[in-house]
Amino acid sequence: MSAPCPTLGFLVTIRPHRLNVAERAIVADLESALERAGLSVRRAGGGAHAVVRDGSQATNADRELVREWAERWAADATIIVGDVVDLGASG
Repeated sequence: MSAPCPTLGFLVTIRPHRLNVAERAIVADLESALERAGLSVRRAGGGAHAVVRDGSQATNADRELVREWAERWAADATIIVGDVVDLGASG
């Protein structure tokens, strides 16, 4: 029996600079940008969101797309884009 395929993706952590900046507005914009690229996002806890590619594996190019997206929110939030890792690995 072979090992299951990894679920390659990455975490995006969003930390608004001010209380009046709604994290949900940033996440909604992220969801919209990801959908156009064939990616999806789910809450991972602690302000982090897991990004995965629908039906495939997320790549470094996907990370770069999200890093570019994050630049438009730089005035409102610190957005940290993590490395591509196996999000399905128990650890």
